[in-house]
Amino acid sequence: MTKTTVTLFFILFAPLALADDYSTTLVGILKWGNDFLTDFWEMFDSDIPDMITRFFAWLIEYATLIKLKIEFETVKFSWQVAREIIENFQVGSRIASAASSLPKDVQAALVDMRAFDALNVVIQALTTRYVMRFF
Repeated sequence: MTKTTVTLFFILFAPLALADDYSTTLVGILKWGNDFLTDFWEMFDSDIPDMITRFFAWLIEYATLIKLKIEFETVKFSWQVAREIIENFQVGSRIASAASSLPKDVQAALVDMRAFDALNVVIQALTTRYVMRFF
């Protein structure tokens, strides 16, 4: 048998295996009524609460995803604002001009220790943190 034939067989004949044959006698009618009431009760006892639980789980997941997307866009926007502020203040050039007034040996020692680069990074970080607090 080919794969298509097996698939077709299970599609066409699987519902017959699940069907229940209710006879027209009193026992068959009572069995049908019992199954109906059991299924009806099962709907209110477990199906509807499960559906409500799944809905709220989906809602919380979706709300969390939206919140994370909004926070991500806010961080991108605030970083752009902070970068503009840093460029407008010209922090690097102000540090370089302040460093040029130092004696040459102190200036060389600070350049070797990369103190000016560290100061520039710290000022940029503080500016970025300050801007991100607004958002």
